Amino acid sequence: MKICNFRFIGLFLIGANALLNYSCKHASEKTEINAKDSLGRQIWSQPTVVIHDTAQERADNIYAMHNPLTFETTKVYRDADTTSKVVEVLQPFTPFREIHFTEINRIDTLHGANGEPNQITPTINFWLETTTNAGNKGYIELNKIARFVYNNPELNAKYLIGDCQKGKDHLDYTRFAKLDIATNKVISQIEYPSYSSEYEQCVRQLKNLPLKNVRNAIWLYYHGDFCGGGDGGVIMADTPTGLALIPTSHAFFDDGGGIDATTTYIPAVNHKGELKLYADAETGNNQNKPSVIGFPSSSKIPQNELIVEVNNNGEYLTDKDGETLVDKHHRAVIGHLEKTTTVYHWDGQKVVKVSQTKLKIK
Repeated sequence: MKICNFRFIGLFLIGANALLNYSCKHASEKTEINAKDSLGRQIWSQPTVVIHDTAQERADNIYAMHNPLTFETTKVYRDADTTSKVVEVLQPFTPFREIHFTEINRIDTLHGANGEPNQITPTINFWLETTTNAGNKGYIELNKIARFVYNNPELNAKYLIGDCQKGKDHLDYTRFAKLDIATNKVISQIEYPSYSSEYEQCVRQLKNLPLKNVRNAIWLYYHGDFCGGGDGGVIMADTPTGLALIPTSHAFFDDGGGIDATTTYIPAVNHKGELKLYADAETGNNQNKPSVIGFPSSSKIPQNELIVEVNNNGEYLTDKDGETLVDKHHRAVIGHLEKTTTVYHWDGQKVVKVSQTKLKIK
C-alpha cells in the first residue's frame, strides 16, 4: 500500500506541519469548450470560477484572485497567444471589470521535410481571460497581474502579490510589492523563489503578529496535492525599512517514501491575549487546534523577536512486502528520523540564525 494522498501523509506530523490544518478549497468543475484561435489552431478552453472570501480575508486554490490589478503595463490579446492582435493596453495598477483563469490546451502540428504532418504536440498554458473596463474582451499573461491585492488605509498603502518568472530558465517566483496610494507608485518590492503558479495557493492577512517593527503581515501558502510533492509558504512583513520575508513551515515528500518536513514557530497573540510560539502564527479556531511550543528557557532573545524552526527528516517504514506501515491511527510510521531545531532572531528587518541542535531518532 503506497500512500499517495499528500494531505493524509501529513497528518502523522501533529504539530510538525501546521499548514495542513489550513485547508484550501478547490475550483469548481470546468466546462470544456472546443474552438480555434485566430491562427486556425485547435484549442480547448476551460474557464474556471474565481473564489473570493473577503469576509475571512483569504483567497484559496490555484485559480484564486482577490481584488486583482495589473502589475505593470499590460497587453490584452485577442487570443491566448502573444502573436495575436493586441486589443488594448492597460496601464499599471488597473483594476478589472471581469477576469478569470483559463487553461489553454493547444495542438501544434509539426511538418516534416516533405510537408506532411508527422507529430502533434499538445501544450497547456494558464492565461487570464478578461473583459476590460472599456468593454474589450481578450487574454492577459498570468505574470502581468497582482493576483492578490490588500488595502491598508491606516498605512495609506496597498499590498500586491503576483506570479513572475526570472532568468533564461523562466524560474517561478512570487513578487510582493507595497503600493503608495497617494502617489500610485511602488515604494518597496521583494521576490521569493516559489512553487509553480499551478500549485494551490492560500493567502491570509495576519492580525496577531507582534514581531518587532512589523506593521503589516500577509501569509502566502502553496500546496501540491499529488504523489510526491510538497507545500510551503512565506510571510511578507512590512517594516519601516521596507518589505521583508519570513519563510514558514514547509514539507517535501518524494515518491520513494522519504520525508522532509519543517515547522516554523512564530510568536503570535491568541484570543486570550497570550503571547505564544505558534506554528506559522496560527492560533487556531473552532475547527483547528493550533500547534504550539513553549519559549526556550535558555534563550535571551525577546519573545517578540524569537522564531524557532523544527525539521524532521526521515523515511517511511515498510514491511517485507514493501507496504508502508501505519499505526492504529492510520498514520504512516517513520523511522531513521533526524530532528533539527534551529533558533532565529528577528531583528526587526530580517531573520538571523542564532543556534542549531540535531537529534537522531532510530
